[in-house]
Amino acid sequence: PVALDTHHFRGAKNPRFRVGPGGELRGDMGAGGGHYVVYSDLGRPTRAALAKVSGKPIPAPIVEHYLRPRPRDLPPAGIARLARRIAGSERTPLAKVEAVLAFLRREYGYSRRLRSNQGHDPVEQFLLVSKQGHCELFASAMVLLLRSLGVPARVVTGFLGGTWNSYGDYVVVRQGDAHAWVEVWFSGHGWVTFDPTPPAGRRSASASGWMDRMRLFFDSLRMRWHRWVIDYDVNRQINLFQRVRGNMTRARRSAGATFKAHKSWLWASLGLVMCLLLGFVLLRRRAQGGPRARSEGAGPGRRLARPMARLLRGLARHGHRREPTQTLAELASRVDSAALGLDPPVSALTSAYYALRYSGVEPTREDLQRLDQDVRAILAQLSARK
Repeated sequence: PVALDTHHFRGAKNPRFRVGPGGELRGDMGAGGGHYVVYSDLGRPTRAALAKVSGKPIPAPIVEHYLRPRPRDLPPAGIARLARRIAGSERTPLAKVEAVLAFLRREYGYSRRLRSNQGHDPVEQFLLVSKQGHCELFASAMVLLLRSLGVPARVVTGFLGGTWNSYGDYVVVRQGDAHAWVEVWFSGHGWVTFDPTPPAGRRSASASGWMDRMRLFFDSLRMRWHRWVIDYDVNRQINLFQRVRGNMTRARRSAGATFKAHKSWLWASLGLVMCLLLGFVLLRRRAQGGPRARSEGAGPGRRLARPMARLLRGLARHGHRREPTQTLAELASRVDSAALGLDPPVSALTSAYYALRYSGVEPTREDLQRLDQDVRAILAQLSARK
């Protein structure tokens, strides 16, 4: 982030913003949440500039969080040996990054159908055995390889692409657009993005057929319903009233003497607008619990996230807290399931979650029940050890 515009902030009375150890902007808006505007510099350093980064000191917080793992967080020995073999005689951070990128794109393939790897670290299995995986495995593998070579890196998850809806002038972003990529720290430039996932794993959505256009049209209707009925809050009402009042003020000043002749008509128009506002509010109240209640939690991502959230809370209570910079796979590799007597192992459960979450196929009720049962079994076994 380059600048935080607090003039456009709405919500909590005393919001707190701070810069995290990795350079990220963190905000605490309290239980009520809030709206704010952040401006970011999307410019990317040139390759020539990145190639000159060598021997420059790395800030202590970056070293502490990304290059000094605790003993139990160290990557497996096989991954460290592979990283040294890939890098060879390369010395600069950029040369190491490009060597790892070229190796992953040349030797590995994209797949959303993963085999079970009971008792094995998912990233180690991907790098050393299967050589087939989805975007999060590619990103996690690149991060572990670079950290083994002394290059600060982290996994970033979000959404890639989307579909432009010309009926509503907005971008439609779906669960299927979820993606993971890598950010690498370059002294003097900050975090720079790299994507090791092969092109087959980067979805590009476009609405070409008539069915796609129909879906976008109905999606725009649904968006208008939510915007002007379900989510028509006090702020929107005030903004609309202020626009109407501003338009009337400008019309009054420009009309001059003509205003007196049309004064009654203008007041009647204002009354009509206020009636429409009241109608919107009543419709919104009647709609509460209707479409919104049915839509929330309907996506596969939410249904899959609930049991995993319970697992994370249970692991945290037993001393296995997930760090802000860790992926689920990295956390699972820290948990010694065999020593704890966990069946199924946490790593196997994580792999099953990844397969369901990123397969692009709607999980069945049996899949969700199996995941929920496995989470309950692990939590019960952890509780029994107290």
